[in-house]
Amino acid sequence: MPLSDLTNFRNEYLAEVGARLTAATITTATDTDLLLQSALLKAYDAVNQFDPLGPGAVSILSIMTGAELETWLQDASNRQSFETVVASSTAMTAVINDTAAWATIVASSTAMTAVINDTAAWATIVASSTAMTAVAASSTAMTAVAASDIASDAVFTNTVSRLAIYNDNIALSAFQANPNQVQRQIGIAGRTTSASATVSSFEYVANGTKVILLRMWTTGGSENPSLNFARGYTGVSNATTAGIIVPITGENLGKTTVAFGHTTTYADSGTYPAASNDNANVVCAANGLKRHTWSIVGSTTQNVIYITV
Repeated sequence: MPLSDLTNFRNEYLAEVGARLTAATITTATDTDLLLQSALLKAYDAVNQFDPLGPGAVSILSIMTGAELETWLQDASNRQSFETVVASSTAMTAVINDTAAWATIVASSTAMTAVINDTAAWATIVASSTAMTAVAASSTAMTAVAASDIASDAVFTNTVSRLAIYNDNIALSAFQANPNQVQRQIGIAGRTTSASATVSSFEYVANGTKVILLRMWTTGGSENPSLNFARGYTGVSNATTAGIIVPITGENLGKTTVAFGHTTTYADSGTYPAASNDNANVVCAANGLKRHTWSIVGSTTQNVIYITV
């Protein structure tokens, strides 16, 4: 039964029973009448307190869509009920273990905000491979994550959640779409690694070690990006098969043409990235990191900032 039908049933029941209770005349009631009224009153109270989204009714979420939950949560009292679920470790464990229920939550921005704002609940999520895989694959959920400093910090400091972000283009693109969060993560001491190469064919990180590239820029000339290695690539490196692939647009950063900066959607910004700023952001997954070669200007300095997964 849809959540809206349960709510309608409750409201209709309360209206009917409430009318019977208020119509009764206690002063003239018989003992039998009083017993019946007492039973009705108990039933009224039980139904009135029933919450379809309470910790004991988590399964209701599994038959809802994210859109239905989002609409439901626009009511303050309903949102408070949902926050009760979020605050219950038992309920959240049940939700995470129910694929359909968790899919409903990650598809609702209001629900995800409630989960993120509960420190204990979010800690449980980022430590769960199953839960984080679903979050990483949802643009709605990832937009909420990237917009939250607390959520982003938890994601990048947990090995399970970092891997989930690394493996999903939707998750990576959510951070590309939020340059303020990228800049913030770069500014946290010890969170990222910065490196530079003044020579051709320089290996920052060996192939086989997963990293999330955040920025790449070159000083000294408009040189090609020439970055290896693609996510999942193992073997002998070369620019055409091992170049890092940009999420969504599919641009190969192992190319031998001048690299322009990227917008929040990875589109060509039209401006060459020559400094550490938003224009140099290119959030990608790489299986190691290497400057393959220079071929346009040469003798330039390539700079990268990345997070080790």
